[in-house]
Amino acid sequence: MKQSESEAAFVSNSMQLPDFPEVFAGGDCVSMKDSSLPPTAQVAYQQGQAIAHNLKALALGNDLKPASINLRGTLLKQAIAPNPVKQRSIIIRLSLLVSR
Repeated sequence: MKQSESEAAFVSNSMQLPDFPEVFAGGDCVSMKDSSLPPTAQVAYQQGQAIAHNLKALALGNDLKPASINLRGTLLKQAIAPNPVKQRSIIIRLSLLVSR
């Protein structure tokens, strides 16, 4: 089985292992050549949809389709404060309240 530098298994655009076309894989344990997809749930979910479609297509003798990943962005909450020292003290105080 071919692996990337991060030891993720390489898969084809239809999410199949090249040496074992009957095996499909997705998520953060795989890597696609010429693709730098982030290891996120939204990518894994879309890969899973492609795998489900291709398993059915394979069973029915239909053509497989490449996985189409549509990155919808990520959510990042960032506190904005004019003074970074005040921002840190607020975060520390909140974390103390939560830990009690």
